[in-house]
Amino acid sequence: MEQVVDRMLSAFILVLTGLLVAHVVSGRYVPDAPVVEIRAVAAGADLGQIRLLLPGNTRSIELGRVLTECTVIVFFESSCPHCDAIGPAWAEKETVDLGGSEVPVRWVSVNPFDAGALAFMERFRLPGPHYHLADEEQRAAAGVSGWPTAYALDENGQLLAILPPTPTKLASERNGCRVSAAAGDGL
Repeated sequence: MEQVVDRMLSAFILVLTGLLVAHVVSGRYVPDAPVVEIRAVAAGADLGQIRLLLPGNTRSIELGRVLTECTVIVFFESSCPHCDAIGPAWAEKETVDLGGSEVPVRWVSVNPFDAGALAFMERFRLPGPHYHLADEEQRAAAGVSGWPTAYALDENGQLLAILPPTPTKLASERNGCRVSAAAGDGL
């Protein structure tokens, strides 16, 4: 009887170890991750200083250096069911109609260790490159508490509006990159 209990306990420990390893490899586990408070952002917030990791996670760059014009930034996570649900609507869209202006789209994973980000981009035929937020503090500074989240930013990284997460709603609800501050609040 004691041998059976020992074997069951060993099997249980082995399964738990396997689950932990799978969680670490998937990028969803960050040991000793600091607890950060997500700040609320509103139209007019300067997000140009947010640090991004370039594809391959080799070095970081400021979000403002990625922007050359008004841009829609979509924050996502590769294992997010809601992100999977909107992925098909964004397929092959390099730009979106933002109230009469064609605006480029950039994808940013909220997880710096999101090993599935490239596969997510490929699965939904989303044009790259994609980026990763450098760490939890950057996600908090960007005000991203859930995903998918879409922002319209001007070429300097100023938040123009918080947008609906699907491209079909953008053209009817927004007027180009000259979105008023009041229009972006509360979405």
